[in-house]
Amino acid sequence: MTTPAYESLPLFGPDLPIRHARAYWGADSRIGTLARITHETRLAALAVPTSGRAINLSLSLDEPRPPLFGRRAMEHVTFDRDRNTVEDRLEYLDLQGSSQWDGLRHIRARQYGVFNSEAAGDEAELGIHKWVEHGLVFRAVLADLPRYWASLGLDRDPLECRSIDAVELADCLEWGGEPLRSGDLLLVRTGWLAASRLRRSGDPTTLSSTGLAATDAIAKFLWDSEIAALAMDNPAIECVPRDPGGGFLHRLLIPALGMPLGELWDLDELARHCGDSGRVVSCVISVPLHLRGSAGTPANAVALV
Repeated sequence: MTTPAYESLPLFGPDLPIRHARAYWGADSRIGTLARITHETRLAALAVPTSGRAINLSLSLDEPRPPLFGRRAMEHVTFDRDRNTVEDRLEYLDLQGSSQWDGLRHIRARQYGVFNSEAAGDEAELGIHKWVEHGLVFRAVLADLPRYWASLGLDRDPLECRSIDAVELADCLEWGGEPLRSGDLLLVRTGWLAASRLRRSGDPTTLSSTGLAATDAIAKFLWDSEIAALAMDNPAIECVPRDPGGGFLHRLLIPALGMPLGELWDLDELARHCGDSGRVVSCVISVPLHLRGSAGTPANAVALV
């Protein structure tokens, strides 16, 4: 299937002039851009590793501490079931509180609803369980912005609310030397996670981060690159705090294009390996929680390099 250019996609309407790909994916689509993961792309991804090393990309479920955006902390209890058996349970878990995926039910496009909501009938049919059934095995390409900035002699603070535009993102990928292919997972490291561990205030109201610009140009770049998904190490993909009068990148990508977004992924060790090896490509496998109708899930992701 030939992917239409972003600029040829229709708009929701004059009241919401955002381009969308709902008709392209078809009335029966439940997974959006994840449909770009095919048998062929999975085999290509599995052929990428050369060392056999596995690198974890997920934070512990109790991180960040304190939780961001007013979320409640995870509650984990370990107990003796009997004299010889120790078990545990989660008393509380915010599925999007740590390294996670935003699913296709997570964001609505105002009155146009969630991605393919009209066709799906029941929004629960857009849940994460559909991803589990499809299987998330990606060829992944890392755009390592801190290393790219350093190569240019630029001193950037990832804890500042600064927007990365489409040109800067494309230049970083070109510097890395690995073109994106259809079905890839694009990993973007801003350095926020590492910097926040060192300097973050305990007051969540002071949270700020660098992120992608909430612009049509970014949506165009990501769509025309034909990636299956995007994951980053910052709290919200876009800048925090978000300008209420500006665009909303989540809306441009999730309900409009059907593109899953990963947030708070731990990309630091992968970045070290890529810097040492000179290879920014890996095989990433993510196993979401098999929870019917879920709008989000812990990432449970690992990179094979």
